[in-house]
Amino acid sequence: GDSIVIAGGCNEKHSLATAYSLHLNATADSINITPLTSLPCTIDNMAAACANGQMYIVGGNANGKASKGVWSANIADGKPPQQLRCCRLPTR
Repeated sequence: GDSIVIAGGCNEKHSLATAYSLHLNATADSINITPLTSLPCTIDNMAAACANGQMYIVGGNANGKASKGVWSANIADGKPPQQLRCCRLPTR
């Protein structure tokens, strides 16, 4: 509950591959910003969700081209993810 991951996106010049964790400190008076491992490529206009201890990044534009890629990172331990890997979405 007191963290958010910001990954990819774009600025006025280009798409980004950077990722950060923003964590509200214990007294809720400041935010700690932790750089995470870079995404495997620049990704923008994607969707993201968390399920079963995994964070998923899906679709969007990867390196400027439409993508149906899926990347995930383990977030179950409560630590910021340090690696994203290509994966398949879980099925029921």
